[in-house]
Amino acid sequence: MKFVDNLQDVHSIFLISVEEPIDNQLLLTIREAVVSNDEEYISIGDKTIGPARRVNNEGPIHQIFFDNYATYSVFNESFLIFNRDDEYTGRLLVEFSGSAYLNYIRSNSSMEYVSEEKLRHFGIHCQNHIIYIAALTEPVVSLNI
Repeated sequence: MKFVDNLQDVHSIFLISVEEPIDNQLLLTIREAVVSNDEEYISIGDKTIGPARRVNNEGPIHQIFFDNYATYSVFNESFLIFNRDDEYTGRLLVEFSGSAYLNYIRSNSSMEYVSEEKLRHFGIHCQNHIIYIAALTEPVVSLNI
C-alpha cells in the first residue's frame, strides 16, 4: 500500500511523538481522533456555537518510520501558510510532486548529489501539527500498534 493510501477513511489524527531512534532515522507516532456522537453547544466568551461534536485523541495508535531523511519540520498547524502552487496527493498522509519546501531543501542540501535517488516530500496533516519530511524513500506505516 502506498503511503498516501493509509488512513484515508480516518476523520483526523493527532501527533503524539517525534523520535530519532538512531541518527537520521525518524519515528512519528500518531493517534486517530475520535469524534463524539453527542452534539452540544459550546460557549466561548459571550458567544455560543454549535451544534458541535467534541474530538479527542483516544483512537488507535499508528507509527510512521523513515529509515533515512534529509530534513523534517514540525509546524503549528495554526500558522503554516499553504502554498497554492504545491501539488500533492493524499489527505492526512500526503506526498508532494512539487512544492516550495522541496525546492528549498533541494537548493540547501547535498543529499541528491550523494545519492542516485531523488528527494521526495511527504506531509502528515494532524489536528495541531503539520509535519513535512524530505526523504529519498517512502516510509513504513505500521497501523494499530
